[in-house]
Amino acid sequence: IFIKISRDPNGFWFEGSLKYFLTVTPSQPVASPAITTSSSTLNFGSVEIGSSDTKNLSITNNGSAELTVSSITSSDNQFSVTPSQFTLTPSQDQVISIAFEPTSAGNTSATLSLAHNAPGGSSTVSLIGVGETPLLPEIDISPTVLVFGNVEVGEFKDLTLKIENVGQARLTVSKISSSESIFQASASTASL
Repeated sequence: IFIKISRDPNGFWFEGSLKYFLTVTPSQPVASPAITTSSSTLNFGSVEIGSSDTKNLSITNNGSAELTVSSITSSDNQFSVTPSQFTLTPSQDQVISIAFEPTSAGNTSATLSLAHNAPGGSSTVSLIGVGETPLLPEIDISPTVLVFGNVEVGEFKDLTLKIENVGQARLTVSKISSSESIFQASASTASL
């Protein structure tokens, strides 16, 4: 900075300069975890009631400090997750398993919530699935009564009993038997 000072009309003056020195010390970056998930939505498609389907989700620490996932929960108990908490060092990842086990028919949607120590404090993943009523077999037997009439001792008589599957899934008949040994069936099992 250059300074010139004039003191009187005769032109007496003083001039000089001042120098300022500024020292800048760069600040060190603050270490922080960062979380990413391999998908923002998991679609399980159609799953029969009483059955289950499992999908995996990868969680990665892309930050520079340790990532702690303290809890993972679902807004619908038809979806379950394992494991539900863990710690990751920088660049480390963890695969979690989410299972969908529908208890009712129809479309189901839920939110998977992850609580952690990364900026923001929480992350979410959408879960979608459809519960389907399972296909079942249905047995039809005709006639329901077999009348043999009079049969001489030492002789035999055959009557036909029809077993039919009128359902939508395979029917397995594991045993065909009679409470009286004098009546015998030609087949003891059936798969229809």
